[in-house]
Amino acid sequence: MRTRRPRRCRSRPRRAPTPPRACCPRWRGSGWRAASWTGRSCTAAPGSASSCRPTRSSGAGSGSIPPAGSARPQAVEGKNFDRSQWTHLPSWRQHPVPVASLDERLREAGPWLVLTADERGEALVGRLERAGAEVTAVRDGDRFEQHDDGSFTIRSGRPGDMSELFYSLVVSPRAIVHGFSLASAEAGPDGDPAAHFSAEQNRGFHSALELARELVDNTGSAPRAELVLLTSLAVNVAGAELRHPEHATLAALAPSLQQENPRLRCRHVDLDTAGAGGAPGLEALAEAVLAASVCAHEGPVAVRAGETWLRHYEPYPIADLEPEERPFRDGDTVLITGGLGDVGLVLARHLAGAYGCRLVLTGRSALPPRQEWDAYLADVPPGGERTARHIRNVRDLEERGATVLALSADVADEEKMGAVVAEAVARFGGIDVVVHGAGVQDGAYFNFAHLMDRQQCDAHMAAKVGGFHVLQKVLGDHCPDRRITLSSVAAVLGGMTLGPYAAANAALDAYVRVARTRGAGRWVTVDWDTWNIDPDRVAGHSGAVVDFAMTPAEGVDVLERALSAADRAGHLVISTGSLDARIAQWVTGDIHEAGDDDDDRERHPRPELNNAYVEPSEGTEATLAAIWSRVLGIEPIGALDNFFELGGHSLLAIELTTRIRKSLSASVPVTGLLECPTVRQLAELLDVRDDEEG
Repeated sequence: MRTRRPRRCRSRPRRAPTPPRACCPRWRGSGWRAASWTGRSCTAAPGSASSCRPTRSSGAGSGSIPPAGSARPQAVEGKNFDRSQWTHLPSWRQHPVPVASLDERLREAGPWLVLTADERGEALVGRLERAGAEVTAVRDGDRFEQHDDGSFTIRSGRPGDMSELFYSLVVSPRAIVHGFSLASAEAGPDGDPAAHFSAEQNRGFHSALELARELVDNTGSAPRAELVLLTSLAVNVAGAELRHPEHATLAALAPSLQQENPRLRCRHVDLDTAGAGGAPGLEALAEAVLAASVCAHEGPVAVRAGETWLRHYEPYPIADLEPEERPFRDGDTVLITGGLGDVGLVLARHLAGAYGCRLVLTGRSALPPRQEWDAYLADVPPGGERTARHIRNVRDLEERGATVLALSADVADEEKMGAVVAEAVARFGGIDVVVHGAGVQDGAYFNFAHLMDRQQCDAHMAAKVGGFHVLQKVLGDHCPDRRITLSSVAAVLGGMTLGPYAAANAALDAYVRVARTRGAGRWVTVDWDTWNIDPDRVAGHSGAVVDFAMTPAEGVDVLERALSAADRAGHLVISTGSLDARIAQWVTGDIHEAGDDDDDRERHPRPELNNAYVEPSEGTEATLAAIWSRVLGIEPIGALDNFFELGGHSLLAIELTTRIRKSLSASVPVTGLLECPTVRQLAELLDVRDDEEG
């Protein structure tokens, strides 16, 4: 029987409202000019930004859980123009973590909230109880229930249950362990991998997003919290133990969640099975997992046979290719999913010009019959601009001498993609190379993770993961040795507004590795850095975009190098700058802690805006204007000036809110700038809050 305990969780954060897009024109077209490492064609890459100030880690409000391994990550170095040095191999190295005084550290890190669904999760709860830590167990079941012993049962993937759980908690947890995914069964050899993937997101990815929503701090004043996302055999440390690629989505969420929420520090720990060790084996596993959860965060950790391993990336130089080493041959037929998009067209032009390849390009937009193209372009119907652009691009390719078969097909639609393959074979006799480049680029599908709904998330999963599984079915014996993906370095670095996108790409990487292990096609999955296809779209972003994005010529060169290595490498990460430095800054560092550097930035004159300059009033407005001037490098700043119209983006918003916190002892969430984008609006918000608290 359900009982209600008195609600005393006073620091439970309020959920951030959906951002009012009307307040900021830049949000509408570019996903709040999101800072990202996506491999997409028009997004920023702050992980490599030389113009960004160094950040440092902070243990403030975090109990005994230490900050990142580096107390103050160095500023990320500039772009390395030696393209042979851009390629890296994901790897793991042994990384023992200290267990001395573990009981004391576990007590200090609490209160703990552990979401458990199997014996390994129960072992964690037991170990915490034996340490004397305050712990609340939450188990996965078929209904919401609050038990007399203080534990709970909820239904994973049910939004209402997670909200009800946090409403009912007696104390606000400071260490949260998400272990629901540990109960997942392996996909059967004869089952549908796409269906299995979708079903398991409820207890993994979607459940973690629901948890993240409850941890959002809309006041900016909640205490720091540590979120540990657990998976089981979702990474390949050594050999072929990657049995749960479906939960690579969960692992990839961690960087984005902590980048978007100043309250959170997130880490990922991958477990092996309990093995035949029985109770002693479970106890050893629990000890290793909890020790990894409260040690300095240096990156994703895997526990194998009681030992801990740390993920890192080995440089894997690929030198300039000799003519005989190039992976494309004259007259190859190349299928490019997403081939009518920006990056797909860059590849298509290169392959047609350099090798005379015959191109099979797919896109989701419906294309009219060829005989109607002239009429369509002469009178483009409302909403038909995208289709018209596709037609013009195909004609441009053909005018350059390319042979193009352009077809409308959702890559996740098996029937339509089967028809694409059949038509390509009928026209060209076969398919020699496949490039899986389909992905969602519409800005409406990029937002803070806690504000994303299932439809938005599923769109990313369908394009990347669903598309891969469909290709595996419809390609048959075509091009078994030359298959490449356009994944994203967001799977490594995360990115604000990129959580679901990063998750989908990480799952694509994992399924590619499984396919290679099983001999189901010699794929190579490549986590791409940003493609700078259209400089106009990049203008105004941080130096990360301008200085670190790949030019089209660089991108196609690196793609050839990557595909040439498919016989020996199944997963490559592309970083045009130091990958270690980017990880230290954006994954293991704390971007929400401003440095104590001197204010030596050059100031530029205030640009022409739609509003006249209004002098800020003394007090809060004047202080905020001075902070804006420092962060934006603009002087003067008017009381009615819009942060985004002045060139603000998500990275600058992080620095701005951090400096407000330090200068005014007032906390503002990053999303607060969406509601109050002017100095006056933000000052009113802070003053009203002071009055309420006073």
